Amino acid sequence: MAAKDFFAGMMATTRTDEELIEAVSFPADQTRCAFREVARRHGDFAIVACAAVATADGVRLAVGGVADMPAARDFPRLDGSALEDALNAFAYELDARDDVHASARYRRDLVRMIGRDLVREVLP
Repeated sequence: MAAKDFFAGMMATTRTDEELIEAVSFPADQTRCAFREVARRHGDFAIVACAAVATADGVRLAVGGVADMPAARDFPRLDGSALEDALNAFAYELDARDDVHASARYRRDLVRMIGRDLVREVLP
């Protein structure tokens, strides 16, 4: 089952009470990847978590902690203002939430800043 079909919302999955997860697999080819998260204290739930992996056509960026569901987007190889514009559009398409830990605006700002750094890291 793909991760996009497994997650149903914040802290919720499609797994039934009778089901047990026996294994999780990740593609392990020779791709470049990077991960960052922002939390108030080490070990706290992430305010924003971002992961990037190089693809044949560019990069896939995934984010969590911004909305009720994680989200991923494939980006072609972009740089400069084109990358900034694409990350800005992605951040604003997320259904970002306000809570006691961070505002929706702060979460979107983090997605743009961390996303830019990760894309540059995995696409030399």
